[in-house]
Amino acid sequence: FWHSPASLAHPRPPPPYSIHDHVSPSLPPTTPRAQRRASGLVQPSATTNGLDGPWLISNAVRQITMGIFSQIFGGDRSDGQFRSAMQHLSNRVDQSERNSGRIQVLRNSGVSERDRRSLKVYFITNSREKAKALIVELSALGHRCEWSPPSGRDNEFIVSGVTCDLSMNDEQIMKWTDEMCDLAAGLDCEFEHWTLQ
Repeated sequence: FWHSPASLAHPRPPPPYSIHDHVSPSLPPTTPRAQRRASGLVQPSATTNGLDGPWLISNAVRQITMGIFSQIFGGDRSDGQFRSAMQHLSNRVDQSERNSGRIQVLRNSGVSERDRRSLKVYFITNSREKAKALIVELSALGHRCEWSPPSGRDNEFIVSGVTCDLSMNDEQIMKWTDEMCDLAAGLDCEFEHWTLQ
């Protein structure tokens, strides 16, 4: 196009400045792909202007964090551990909550807080050695228990038996249940439940 001398002498002023006209080299462009890459859905290419380093560090931290949570909350275990510390704690809380209904069954059966009765107990674990170790500890407390091999796909060894006479006081039952959970957890077993003998 032909431009008059006047237009060359007085060029048009630039358009108003927009924040979108400048992108800081230290920040990733706000494009959908960049947003998806930041969320881990798209990996950066080899030409992302130096963004590969931070992304790889962030991804490594995320993978390590997920690994830690997997160890805490369970999942596929290759070290032979039956239950994680978090699972043991969860079972302890669950058993304490279930005791309310179990104690009510005792009272409906005519068992008072002044009585002493023996209870049927059940534990589970994932190896014969752990089951036998638990039986030794239970026997030292006066409980008569035995173990049985897995009978289903869960591959769980069952330890069951009868306790010595225990106080049927509400508070004592709650305390005893916590002790059974802790004893089992110390041997990587799990206290399943108890019923009236």
